[in-house]
Amino acid sequence: MIINLAVMLVMLIFVLLSIKTLKPWERGVILRSGKYLMTTEKRFVFIIPIIDTVVRVDMREQVADLSPLKVMTKDSRTFNVKTEVHYKVSNPEDFISCTPDVKSAISSLVTTELENLTGEMSSQEFANSDEDVASTLQEHLSNAAREWGIEILEVKIQQEED
Repeated sequence: MIINLAVMLVMLIFVLLSIKTLKPWERGVILRSGKYLMTTEKRFVFIIPIIDTVVRVDMREQVADLSPLKVMTKDSRTFNVKTEVHYKVSNPEDFISCTPDVKSAISSLVTTELENLTGEMSSQEFANSDEDVASTLQEHLSNAAREWGIEILEVKIQQEED
């Protein structure tokens, strides 16, 4: 009798550990022994406990609000530039496997690209071209971000002369 209860309890725990739930805006990337198995958008996912894991990926729009960056134009004038990058996950498998911290990767890329862009412009050109700089930055970011499984939706910059 006690053995039957113990077996039933173990089976109940096993079944409860096998069921994972996802929110409507999430995708589940299922890894079996650490290797990609499949991506699912079902609300209830059944896995093999201990062997499988479900990594939840938020598919909603995210914002990387980057700290102000000091950049210098080719005529040696400095500007403080605040950048905001709106993105969303387009490929959950690439997203979890390519970059452990997407926001810091975006930040590094924005820093590099912004320094390159402003270094080629005069202070007058830079001061009058917020939209052009933002669209060029978005284009450069989009090319790199595809490999990370994300889509860049919008880049906003706000500048003020130092």
